Amino acid sequence: METEPLQEIVKRAARGERRSLIVTAVIAVGIVVLTVSFLGFTYKRLAAYSAQLAAVREDLEASQKKLGEVNVAKQSAGEELEKLQTEITRQKQAAAELEAKLHQVQHERDSAQGQLEQQRKEVADLTARLSDANAQFERLSAQIQESTDLVRYLHPIDFADAKNLYNTSSVLGELLVKILTFRDRNIPFNFANDPATGFTSPGFAAYVLQQVKHGPPANNVVTSLPTAAAPQLGDIIQYETGFALFYLVDRRGAPFVIGMTPKGIAALNVDFGVKRMGVLRTGLYSGRP
Repeated sequence: METEPLQEIVKRAARGERRSLIVTAVIAVGIVVLTVSFLGFTYKRLAAYSAQLAAVREDLEASQKKLGEVNVAKQSAGEELEKLQTEITRQKQAAAELEAKLHQVQHERDSAQGQLEQQRKEVADLTARLSDANAQFERLSAQIQESTDLVRYLHPIDFADAKNLYNTSSVLGELLVKILTFRDRNIPFNFANDPATGFTSPGFAAYVLQQVKHGPPANNVVTSLPTAAAPQLGDIIQYETGFALFYLVDRRGAPFVIGMTPKGIAALNVDFGVKRMGVLRTGLYSGRP
C-alpha cells in the first residue's frame, strides 16, 4: 500500500515533468515563433527602411544635382545680370551722349536759324543796296553818256591861276588850291562822298566849301545855300545832269567851272553842252570879276 502511492507519485511527477517539458517546449516554440516573427517583421521593416533610405539618397542626389544645376544657373544668371548691368550702363552713357548731342544740335539749329535770319536781313539789305547801286549806276551811266564830250570843253587850269586868284581874294585862291590839290591826288567819282574813296559832284562841292569856310561837316551844306540869278566868283553852278561846279576865272580873266565830274575833277568851260539849272550863292566873294 505504501509502494503504490510512491509509484503514483513518481508517475505523477513524471507526468508533471512531461507536462512541464511540453509546456516548456510549447513556450520555447512560442518564443521561437515569436522571435522568428519579430525578426521577420524587423527584417521587413529594415528592408523598408533601406528602401526608403535608398529613395532618400536618390532624392538627395537628385536634389544635389538640381542644386548644382541651380548654382550653375545662378552663376550664369549672375554673369548675364552683370552683362545686362554693363549694357545698361553703356546704354545710359550712350543716352547721355545722345542727349548732349541733341542739345548741341538744338543749339546749332537755333544758332543756324539766327544766322539764317541774319543772312536773310543781310540779303534784303544787300538787295536794297544793289537796287540803289543799280539806280546810281544808271544815273552815272546817264551822266557819263551825257558827258562823253567833256574833253572838248576842258579848260586848262594850274596853280598859277590859283596864285592869280589870291590877288582878287585869298579865299578864292585857297578854294582853287584845294581843288587842284585833290585833282593831283586823282580823287575819283564815287557815291561814298569820302576823301579816301571819292565824291559825287555835289558831295565834292559841299566838302570843299566846308574846308574853305572851316565849318563843321554838313551833308546839306550845298542844298542849304541861297539861289542867285547870276554867278559871282566862288558860287556854284548847278547843271541838269547833277553837276555842281564852282565858278571862277583864270589868270587871263576867262571864266570856267571846276569840280567833280564822272571823269574825275576837271575844269570846264562854263557852257560845256549841259543845260544850266541854277546858281547857288556861296558868299565866298561879294564883288565881280
